[in-house]
Amino acid sequence: MEKLEKILSFFNSQAEIVNSLWNFYALVALGVVGFVFTHKELFAERRNKTYIAIIFVFFAFSNAFALFESQQILTAAGKEVTEIVKHKDTKILSEEFRYVLLNKKEALNPWVLIVYHLLLDISILLIIFVFPNKNNEKKQI
Repeated sequence: MEKLEKILSFFNSQAEIVNSLWNFYALVALGVVGFVFTHKELFAERRNKTYIAIIFVFFAFSNAFALFESQQILTAAGKEVTEIVKHKDTKILSEEFRYVLLNKKEALNPWVLIVYHLLLDISILLIIFVFPNKNNEKKQI
C-alpha cells in the first residue's frame, strides 16, 4: 500500500505541474490577445505583428515542449497506478476506489495535447495577423 501512496502522490504532483504550465500558457495567450485588442494602432504595421508573433511562437514552443515532457511523465505515472492496483489485494481498497484508480487515472496522450496546443497557437497567430487589419479596413470605409 505504501508504494501506491507514493505513486499517487507523485501522480498528483505531476498533474499540478501540467496544470501550472497550462495556466501560464493561458495567461500569456490572453495577454497577447488583450495587447492586440487594446493597441490596434501598433499592429497596423506588419513589422510589429511579426515581432509579437515571433516572440509568441518561441514562448509557445517552449511551453508545448515542457507540457509534452510533463504529460509523458504523468501518463507513465497513471499507467503505474493502474498496474499497482491490478495486482493489489482487493480487500485493501473499496470497489469504488479501486474502479476509479483503474479507470480514471489515465492521463491524456501527450500527442493529443500537442495537437490541441498547436490549434490554440494558430488561433492566437490568426488574431495577431487578422484582427487588427479588419478593424483598420472598417475605419477607412
